[in-house]
Amino acid sequence: MATKYLPRNRTPSKPWYLQNGGARFKADKALITTDFPTLEFRADEVRKRIFLEGNLELQTRCGIPTAIRTGLEFPWDYPQSEPVAFDVSRRFKALPQKDLKDRHISGSGQCCLWLRPKSPWNANNPDALREFLVQLVVFFDRQLIYDLTGEWPGPAYRHEKDGYLEFIQEELGAEAYLFPFFLRAITKPGSVERNEPCPCGSHKKYKHCHMGLIQKIQQRIGFDQLLMYFGNSLTMSPQSTDRSEK
Repeated sequence: MATKYLPRNRTPSKPWYLQNGGARFKADKALITTDFPTLEFRADEVRKRIFLEGNLELQTRCGIPTAIRTGLEFPWDYPQSEPVAFDVSRRFKALPQKDLKDRHISGSGQCCLWLRPKSPWNANNPDALREFLVQLVVFFDRQLIYDLTGEWPGPAYRHEKDGYLEFIQEELGAEAYLFPFFLRAITKPGSVERNEPCPCGSHKKYKHCHMGLIQKIQQRIGFDQLLMYFGNSLTMSPQSTDRSEK
């Protein structure tokens, strides 16, 4: 899950925590003080970034409290974009014969709570940070279960590019059989002109056929993610598709 940044011409002149007199920052600090008192905000004035760090307390199923050292990094355009969570102490390791990605954690400790288009983040919700942390607690609880069972407890998308390919097929729904024909149009914006024949083979103009659906899928994924995963090459995953969510 990559931090999203605004295009240069839309970047605000002040970091988010100084905008509107720091109103959102003050509200989030009050929320953390009340609901997550073991976490504290830290400012990096050089990078103009805000971090939230500390022990996230979990109440395990056996009733024994467990503290997970965690950290959140807030992007420049927060709250338009959600924070990025980290397993700071690298508590969760790859199990024998398995990959760390099976835990939905990157080598840097970054936590992938969901595929980006499936994120429940709502920038207009004043309680968005609280709800994000609640979901992070659920994520870490699943990590503890994974330690015991060796299997991720619940449905999940695959990793990185494969996850987005899976999402595209899911969004096509009943037309998922057209996936091979639509894949280039979706992952390479501008590869099909409005007045060209639609890739589906209907002989209709693209603009009168599937252009709207393809643009909707592109918007949900985000053009920066399309560039990240499909900018240099276009390869289809040989794996079958599941209809699952993280």
